[in-house]
Amino acid sequence: MWYFFPCFLFSYDTGNGISAQESGYLKNPGIPGLEAQVAQGRYSFTAPDGTRVSVQYIADEGGFRPVVKITPP
Repeated sequence: MWYFFPCFLFSYDTGNGISAQESGYLKNPGIPGLEAQVAQGRYSFTAPDGTRVSVQYIADEGGFRPVVKITPP
């Protein structure tokens, strides 16, 4: 049996250096007790002191798990 489920993808960049990208889908569609929404992506920005902050993440049945990289000015 085939299941067609929604998924999404978006990205943007702003004029002040903020950027983001995220995609998501339904994991194990149609399987009771195992279905889970999954989102993964990244975003980055420059803090007021010039520090560049980059975050990559996944969010699923295991929670939100970010990996943060901080680059000094």
